[in-house]
Amino acid sequence: MHIGPAQQSHIADICRRYHVRRLQMFGSAAVDQEGPDSDIDLLVEFIPGEAPSGFALVDSRTNCLKRLPAARSIWLFHR
Repeated sequence: MHIGPAQQSHIADICRRYHVRRLQMFGSAAVDQEGPDSDIDLLVEFIPGEAPSGFALVDSRTNCLKRLPAARSIWLFHR
């Protein structure tokens, strides 16, 4: 999946807002093999002691959906 500079900037803003130390895409989208019904799998590592509440995680997922191209669904996995 190609993520352009504008989307990278928006994702960086979301990471700062939700205290994300590391965000990693994995699965078919990470290796440019996604199909039209593929989801986007993200592994999230938060800054220790700064993990957001469940409601904030739902909000962050919604923000990601708005920013990633052709996103059908996003799965967030906490590390």
